[in-house]
Amino acid sequence: MSEPKRIVDDENAEAERALLREALDSNGSGYLPTEAKWRALENRAQRETVLFATGMKWAAVAACTVVVASVGWWGWQSRALGPAVAAVKGAPFKAERQGDRIVLHQGKLEGQPVDTLTQLLTPHMTVAWKAARFLAFVTPERTVLSVDEGYVVARRGETERLVSKGEQLTATATAFSGGGSELIPGGLKQMPEVQDERCQQTNVEEAARCLAEVAAGSDLAAQNALFELALRSRGQSSDAAIAQWREYLRRFPDGVLAPEAHVGIAVELTSSGRLTEALQETQRYLAKWSDEPSAREVVELRTRLETWAGPRQ
Repeated sequence: MSEPKRIVDDENAEAERALLREALDSNGSGYLPTEAKWRALENRAQRETVLFATGMKWAAVAACTVVVASVGWWGWQSRALGPAVAAVKGAPFKAERQGDRIVLHQGKLEGQPVDTLTQLLTPHMTVAWKAARFLAFVTPERTVLSVDEGYVVARRGETERLVSKGEQLTATATAFSGGGSELIPGGLKQMPEVQDERCQQTNVEEAARCLAEVAAGSDLAAQNALFELALRSRGQSSDAAIAQWREYLRRFPDGVLAPEAHVGIAVELTSSGRLTEALQETQRYLAKWSDEPSAREVVELRTRLETWAGPRQ
């Protein structure tokens, strides 16, 4: 009689062990005495194997479901932010939409080409783009911006950088480092200080109402008040500042602060990434105010803008 197969003891197979003990006790040889008992043991082992494989299959299905659900959640969240950004596969992020801007608090997002100018805010910089594709990676310490297509304008405080295809820019709470080009000459950021002593209330809204009343006039005080309104708006809303400077130029096209109003508009447009409009504003300035002291830096800004805005937008 040939030696039958032996069975490996398994802590989860109590039934098999009992059957094996019964077989051994029957002849004391250590071998299964009958073919029938061996078949019974083999069939039980096969059933346990099937149950184990089935359990593993469902565990794998559950794990895949978790992964798919997680990926689906990230995809849903990125879609809720609009078509301008997309989730990066396998990379979590924390972001939200605030009005017409997207705020990325942490993690990775991909900026995608869009038809309208869009802004992405991180704790370290503001990114403005249109026909560009880039990756933004935010950690508590820094934001890393890598541009794959087109160009973007990055702004931190009063500093702007134009970052183009193949360049990477890093921003921390205190500085920019890496790639990118300076866009706005420093002298153009120094706007004249204009203050109406009658409108220096501590309450911002009261001061704004006072300035609006003075600006309704037609004298030099009205010019100063309208210009001051634009300066006050600049830190909160580029659009509001631009609108007030345009109103100044409409009402006082030859006013004492008209050249500075043109410069203010060009600077805010550039900082916002609206490079084609900024280029047009520098051309308006130079057509009328080419003898002004700031004309040299306006020419420099125009040259930089022509490099980027002309052929690309």
